[in-house]
Amino acid sequence: KVIDSINSYEHLKVKLHKVLEAIMLHQNLNKEDAKRWAREQESKLDKGIFEDLTAAELGKYSYEWLEEITLDGLKVDKIKQIPLYKRSGYTYLIAYIDKDINQFRKVEFFNRGGAHFKTLTISEFKNYGGTIYRPMSQQMDNHLTGKSTTLLAEVYKFGVELNENEFKSSALSQL
Repeated sequence: KVIDSINSYEHLKVKLHKVLEAIMLHQNLNKEDAKRWAREQESKLDKGIFEDLTAAELGKYSYEWLEEITLDGLKVDKIKQIPLYKRSGYTYLIAYIDKDINQFRKVEFFNRGGAHFKTLTISEFKNYGGTIYRPMSQQMDNHLTGKSTTLLAEVYKFGVELNENEFKSSALSQL
């Protein structure tokens, strides 16, 4: 619900900060400690998470088409994306784009040292009419730590208005 309602980088940072603060308040930290922790996490995550979430922003990368391949039975274009901004945490990304629905199926992230750092696997697409597809599953694997995170969605809603109460700790009990 939050992802489709974000309309700018600053809006994302505000929402992220409020969510992090609400999580820590729910963990029974006092308000000042929760705010401090949220600011620290925002600072740490600001670069990496936002870059991972916005890997598809056209103007942020130069592109090099590498080849057409088959990935999990699907025809995909393999594209090298090179960040155009200095503060990127990545040297380049390799994106695999489904030729039928024009959606990312996999993105490999290579860190500044040139190591294959992370892989984002995107699957279980649902059609929301015409050419609008959204993934129901996204899994990020960190190859250096061995950890992974999976984001599962049941439904995407478009045009939903969010209010500040949805980012209070009391709202967490309704999840």
